[in-house]
Amino acid sequence: MDLSVVIPALNAAATLPATLDALGRAPREVIVVDGGSTDATAAIAAARGCRLIAAPRG
Repeated sequence: MDLSVVIPALNAAATLPATLDALGRAPREVIVVDGGSTDATAAIAAARGCRLIAAPRG
């Protein structure tokens, strides 16, 4: 079974690593949709191999 997970995020650097760890290896792809974070959210997602999509806030 192929599974994609979409995670909306805004300034989630403090919690994103634990969220990604909780997913384990189950999803085929993880998409992080960043709503204009001013912290390291995008960098963490990219470093973990997630597909990163920038979106407007809100």
